Amino acid sequence: MKKLLIAVISLLLIVAGLYSLRKENNFKRHNANFISSEVAVAWFELQTNLVRGSNNYTPPSVARVFGYSGVTLYEAVLPGSEGNSSLFEILGFTEVVPKFDSTKEYNWEIVANEALSEITKEMFPSVGIEKVRKISELKTAIEEKHSDVSPEVYAASKAWGKEVAQAIFEFSKDDGGHMAFLDNFPEKFDSVNGEGAWVATAPNYLSALLPYWGDNRYFVAASDEGCILAPHPEFSTNVDSEFYKEAYEVYETTNTLTKEENEIAVFWADDSGETSTPPGHWISILNGILEKDEYSLFESAEIYAKLGIVLSDSFISAWKEKYDYNLIRPITYIQKYIDPAWDTPEIIDQVVTPPFPEYPSGHSVQSGAAATVLTDYFGENFSFVDFTHFDKPRVFNSFMEAADEAAISRLYGGIHFRSAIDNGIDLGVCIGEKVNNIKLK
Repeated sequence: MKKLLIAVISLLLIVAGLYSLRKENNFKRHNANFISSEVAVAWFELQTNLVRGSNNYTPPSVARVFGYSGVTLYEAVLPGSEGNSSLFEILGFTEVVPKFDSTKEYNWEIVANEALSEITKEMFPSVGIEKVRKISELKTAIEEKHSDVSPEVYAASKAWGKEVAQAIFEFSKDDGGHMAFLDNFPEKFDSVNGEGAWVATAPNYLSALLPYWGDNRYFVAASDEGCILAPHPEFSTNVDSEFYKEAYEVYETTNTLTKEENEIAVFWADDSGETSTPPGHWISILNGILEKDEYSLFESAEIYAKLGIVLSDSFISAWKEKYDYNLIRPITYIQKYIDPAWDTPEIIDQVVTPPFPEYPSGHSVQSGAAATVLTDYFGENFSFVDFTHFDKPRVFNSFMEAADEAAISRLYGGIHFRSAIDNGIDLGVCIGEKVNNIKLK
């Protein structure tokens, strides 16, 4: 049913002229050795589903999962691709590089299935019995489709996929984020108090989420390597100050939301526990593109790797800046200095201020980063339908258009000030450009 609806909507978009010609898309198609991206898409769709309903998997840790999963897929199928280079040396994985036996024959879908099932199992050890069963069921279903493969090829393929996944998982353990989902709110963290500083917010008044995430190991991008976040306006309660004006913009905007703005705020909210979270939203966008059109397993491995890397790095960078700036949230400022009764009345039940400092907007950083990587891969004028929330799909004419909407949604939701949004996008674009500089050919 889902594929049928996608096909119908896509046809309507073509008729309406909303789908651009992919002139910049020079991907190989329909050769005799074409291997579908179906296995890769199935696993990343399952990962987004595993995140839903799992309250302990928050956006930073989810982005990390996609980072290691993308790299695992890429390295597992790399020997079967043409002319691609390994990410191991680029990313500093040199001490865990497994040795590939080129004398054996491999089935690359079985390789991908084994690698992704193994890294998924390792990255989601705490999602409940039913979800763990889904991991096993998907692995088995894909294996059954390849029951005609010779025992020798089958064994070699499974062994290689598992070896790559295990090596990468072992490497992941000392990056600072291992098992973070078990302690999202460490008691030992002491927030800096003072005028303009972040404090816990309504309705749950949770303590700081993953306050040390910014110390984690990057895949590629780091703020001390050229991606610098511009500062926000100086904190002030003076009604003529830039800071007050930004706060008043939030106040005024949320009090006069249009129906469209309200829908945008809810569409991009992507709250933990209820959705696949913000990084899962961008993975979902990619899943939909790969599912709709014919991309090979090797092409999908490239873009899953780059998107996963940039999502993971953007959350490390955003979290580092958040806790360095430790800026007050709009809800705190507005209730204290503008209107004690303000509480984003139109959408408060669906968009809640998350438990960490305001600056910059994490949505903006990761969306700018993701859009930059996807644009580099698919082209600037690539139109698509975002089915992340299937009951209310949205159409975009480019990835940056989607990123800008994701970013401004946080103003509509009363979550962020304007500077956190605009400067967050800029930081994300910089991180995305760093990942784009990775040469895989």
